[in-house]
Amino acid sequence: MRFKALLPLAAGAALLLANKSKGSGMSAPRGIRNNNPGNLIITGIEWNGKVPVEQNTDGVYEQFHAPVWGIRAMYIDITGDIERKGQNTLRTLISAYAPEHENDTEAYIKHLSQRLGLAPEQPIKPGHYRPLLESIILHENGVQPYSASLIDEAIEKAGR
Repeated sequence: MRFKALLPLAAGAALLLANKSKGSGMSAPRGIRNNNPGNLIITGIEWNGKVPVEQNTDGVYEQFHAPVWGIRAMYIDITGDIERKGQNTLRTLISAYAPEHENDTEAYIKHLSQRLGLAPEQPIKPGHYRPLLESIILHENGVQPYSASLIDEAIEKAGR
């Protein structure tokens, strides 16, 4: 089965992804296939677990050897934007993370705001980080297949 690399998955998500790949002509979303559920673009950053650029088969987005590494990179990227760049509201963070020329940024902000119960201009606090990651994964991919323990492992690997 193609999705073994995604384990551990949240209950039901493995079945959803498996069913998408069986005879329907559909496959997992790009971010899930790339083990990069935040859809980080290719950069010169030497992320842990990153597929080297010369081996990257996507050409636009980073690829990682396992989901934990892509989630870790997304966590470091997002928390860096919040804590070091001062993009500490959903409006400032998502406007930079998912700019208008690539996304419907307002819809993205509204979706995250509703999921987090956080107004677009309200400060993002460390207690919001994990649900923020889950919400971004869902928005970017249309599915959030990762278990809480996998996301916690990614955060722990970030060492922050």
